[in-house]
Amino acid sequence: MKNTVPRYALSDLRVLKTGSVSTITKMYMFGKEQNTTSWMNYLVKDRFKDRNILSVHSTDSSTDQGLTILDPDCWNDMVQFFKMIKTVDEITVESQWGKISEPVKVIAYLNVM
Repeated sequence: MKNTVPRYALSDLRVLKTGSVSTITKMYMFGKEQNTTSWMNYLVKDRFKDRNILSVHSTDSSTDQGLTILDPDCWNDMVQFFKMIKTVDEITVESQWGKISEPVKVIAYLNVM
């Protein structure tokens, strides 16, 4: 089966509060289909749930799809590295309701073969 989404933009690092002291850290993944100029939202429909989230994350946000880093020490090192990266680009993302008005800050691109 041919991969129709070979490129992803990775958002800047997001730290989401899940309680008074706990957080989840992730980077959202925005797909881009071949032969298009539009970036897709990180919220995607799948056949099991109404929607799912695409992200680079650790096992503490295991309901997300995308790239899961299994080793906690490796994830902590990656988070420290991603915190140092400055935003290098911005993209406009399409949603089912039209264009998102605020551009998304991007720190990296991921090409999938």
